[in-house]
Amino acid sequence: MPIKLLPSIYVHPRELLKGEIVAPSGLSITDIAAHMGVSRQALSKLLNGHADLSAEMALRFEKAFGVNADTLMRMQLNHDMAQARSHADDIRVESGWKWRWGHICRRLNGMGRYLLQAQPRTEPTLH
Repeated sequence: MPIKLLPSIYVHPRELLKGEIVAPSGLSITDIAAHMGVSRQALSKLLNGHADLSAEMALRFEKAFGVNADTLMRMQLNHDMAQARSHADDIRVESGWKWRWGHICRRLNGMGRYLLQAQPRTEPTLH
């Protein structure tokens, strides 16, 4: 049985960026934004929770401060998934479609054989 983690474990990357980079630097948002080549408004929206981290912004933080962009994007993804799972019971999908994994793979225009070889031979469970 997999471990079920609480949604609060998945921290938005802005918390790391604010606490470990922006605040300790002693620089203003305007100065950091200029250094990173973004607008003050874009950086402020991210750090104040009005925007999510984009891949480009993650790369800018990596280049400017050395923080790994992949780690930041995984943090964003984990946070987004935790948010979605918190209201998963409200998400409705049409049931009755019983697609077989092999059928889906064959429909991917030539990628089917590759995917069938690369994936386990079990069928996914659709919820």
